[in-house]
Amino acid sequence: MDLNEAEVAISIGGVGRAIDNVFIERSSCTLKYGHISSKPAENAITCLVGIASYWRYGNGEWPHSSLRDAASDEVYYEKCIIQCLA
Repeated sequence: MDLNEAEVAISIGGVGRAIDNVFIERSSCTLKYGHISSKPAENAITCLVGIASYWRYGNGEWPHSSLRDAASDEVYYEKCIIQCLA
């Protein structure tokens, strides 16, 4: 049985769209190996709290070499402040 026979719609955004998934795939990999695998949760609540904490750290404190060792939030909010003052 092919996709048409199974009435499955194929989602194609256009040429070169495969790279759009790179960012979410990288984030998922970082979360999976950096947090979930190393600190298994006892239940869904502790899992969600742990993930939220991990992303707060990742965005607020984690230095990124591509941002000259600044955290994502630091760069983002600096740009927001500059735009608001302009």
